[in-house]
Amino acid sequence: MPLKFDTRFDPAYGKAVTVAPDVQRLTARNPSPFTFHGTNSYLIGRE
Repeated sequence: MPLKFDTRFDPAYGKAVTVAPDVQRLTARNPSPFTFHGTNSYLIGRE
């Protein structure tokens, strides 16, 4: 049975998106076959 690749993702370029308590994700606008919609960086903590 082949794996299904879920391509649903809203990168919200340039905005910090909360993904869990005290964790936010920033996505760079550099889509490619290696980075999907772009490179993600995670901010951890409150300060």
